[in-house]
Amino acid sequence: MKILAFGEILWDIFGGEQKLGGAPLNFITHCTRLGAQTQIISAVGKDALGKQALDMVKMSGVGTDYIETLKKIPTGYCEVTLDENGTPSYYLALGVAYDNIPCPKRIDKDYDALYFGSLALREEKSMESFLKLVSKGVTKEVFCDINIRQDFCTGEILETCLKNATILKFSREEMEIFGKGSLIATAEYILSVYTNIHTVVITMDADGACCFTRKGRWFAKCPESEVVSTVGAGDSFSAAFLVNYLSGEKVSVCLNRACTLGSYVVTQLGAIPEYPEQLLAQIKPQ
Repeated sequence: MKILAFGEILWDIFGGEQKLGGAPLNFITHCTRLGAQTQIISAVGKDALGKQALDMVKMSGVGTDYIETLKKIPTGYCEVTLDENGTPSYYLALGVAYDNIPCPKRIDKDYDALYFGSLALREEKSMESFLKLVSKGVTKEVFCDINIRQDFCTGEILETCLKNATILKFSREEMEIFGKGSLIATAEYILSVYTNIHTVVITMDADGACCFTRKGRWFAKCPESEVVSTVGAGDSFSAAFLVNYLSGEKVSVCLNRACTLGSYVVTQLGAIPEYPEQLLAQIKPQ
């Protein structure tokens, strides 16, 4: 199984501590741990943080063939604050490397899925590169994770996401951007208007997650867990869902395994914690 991600590589700054992150990188690293062959299309600055990021991506097993190092543009970073419930707030720096991601001139066409999020589309250069990438038709499945960060998900960006995805994922809070009220009404609206989308996945924090297709609806509960930080939990959920989906698992199994991984990640500080062997055995496709 081969999965390609497009989007931001950045440093999450928790007080004085720095952790490498960005939803696409978090996602693709989890996919790697679950057994997929992976690459990420992104950009870092020609600076100390960029070099450190590249070194850490290589160590994680994610392919770096499509990561560009840009001169005179800094590596992306995000200041993260947590409230008493471990829920994060984000301040994202502007004018950084992932706003200027170039589209690779040559790219393999045997990937099983392409992942992207809404944040990396906030500036013209990266948006152009993404549209050029999807026009190449490198994958059959295109997994989109909508991330509402500050004011960076405009109507134009949302429409780009909806028109290019085959699998769409967002949270219950992010559902409000559609203005349809309920989970069911939102999913039915998306599936009826955007015929390219065949699967809608909605996460509901500790309440679990649900999945809607034109053939049915599924719901999964989350195992109980003591929340330390929710940073990266959604990215781990997306990875577990997609890897299992591409492996041919039933939707109910994909949801349950995704909830299991997400519930573990919230007990850790950092978006990509190490997995206990017992957890990996529960969530990895056989």
